[in-house]
Amino acid sequence: MGEIINVFVGQFGVQSGYEYWQQICLEHNINSYGEKLTQEQDNKENVTCFFNESEKQKYVPRCVFLDLDSTPIDEIRKSSSNFFRKDCLISGKEDCGSNYVRGKYTIGREVCNITLDQIRLESDKCDNLQGFIIHRSINGGTGAGVGNLIADRLSIDYNKKVKINSLLFPSNNIANEVVEPFNFVLGMHDILNNLDMSIMFQNEQIYQFVDNFLDIEQLDYQNVNQLISIISSSLTYSMRFGGDLNYNMANLLTNLVCYPRINNIIPSYSSSYLNFIKEKSGQPTINMLCSSLFNKQNFLVDCNPEQDKYLSCCLTARGDIYPRQMSESIKTLKSRKSIDFVDYIPTGIKVGICQKLPKNVFFQEYESKFQRDAILLANNTSISSIYLIMAEKFDKLYAKRAFVHWYVGEGMESDEFSCAREDLQALIKDYEEVSIEANQSYNEDD
Repeated sequence: MGEIINVFVGQFGVQSGYEYWQQICLEHNINSYGEKLTQEQDNKENVTCFFNESEKQKYVPRCVFLDLDSTPIDEIRKSSSNFFRKDCLISGKEDCGSNYVRGKYTIGREVCNITLDQIRLESDKCDNLQGFIIHRSINGGTGAGVGNLIADRLSIDYNKKVKINSLLFPSNNIANEVVEPFNFVLGMHDILNNLDMSIMFQNEQIYQFVDNFLDIEQLDYQNVNQLISIISSSLTYSMRFGGDLNYNMANLLTNLVCYPRINNIIPSYSSSYLNFIKEKSGQPTINMLCSSLFNKQNFLVDCNPEQDKYLSCCLTARGDIYPRQMSESIKTLKSRKSIDFVDYIPTGIKVGICQKLPKNVFFQEYESKFQRDAILLANNTSISSIYLIMAEKFDKLYAKRAFVHWYVGEGMESDEFSCAREDLQALIKDYEEVSIEANQSYNEDD
């Protein structure tokens, strides 16, 4: 299938990246020293997708961690010094202070060059590099600013390779940074031009997901990052383990992104864990499992797909599931009126199936009850509602020129605010036009 390089940028990227590798190691039976715990050889397992195998028969993660604040990186250096290579853990001397411009134009540049050199070393070890997954937040300065700086360079140096974001979006009703709207709008302006696809998450919706399905009284960021790591690792599950229906990064991109700019994907998750923990019931049927993926409460982004149009989806099922069962489930899903696909994309759903039983760092105590799960990646026009909310917040701040001096003082032209805002408005209009065209076609058919 080929190799993938993971890049983790900023505090969210680094902290979620640590949980991400815990999940990956659990799935591949690799311990904290990079050693295989079982000697059984699975011919369908592709360990080298994410790992380099050393001469001492140890598996070394193919990744790079970067944060301008050294604290999160230092924590990984202390806890996982035997697992990650030291030169893959890169930290700066000064934080960018939640300022997008400081991350992209000033203090982020020097560290970015070091990171790109390390990425180049990792890519040279690959026989068939598929692409890159960049894990970061667009709320702060490092993830948005330095992350986009890295993405810009990757789009030039590795033009033919797939580049995917695993991206934390600002929540609709809560915020960790006052200047989130500025970082978001400026960050989105670059993301639209240098990345092929983004998988989106929101903390607020993850809190709601946990309230709906899990018994966790005091939710912390580690729990949030663990849940995100389940979805992020599932993105590549079919590439790392064989099954009846596999796909690689290029297949995923081709089937999900029908227009270049409409490439922000919302994830949904469902598993037999959730059934067992909350409802105390037995294994859900495959129809139940797949159907629940399209419920609003299963999505990890705060929007309502049921009220808008689906352009395309990728449904990955893991566990004791077979193609004929999935075909019947997909047929049932398409008959539901609440799942509304645009009429000019007749198939709509790409399916991936892997019979290997899923493992999960979140619910290991229930592993005997965990026989199957499913992940949905949906390209749905409802995501434009988040853009509208962030555009309104941006307009309120920018109308009074609040906090603008911090950005202009770092060397950015004030016109860039207006340019980025216009680009976001153009994206909102793109989504509106897709919805209008789909509704017109539907009315003509009626």
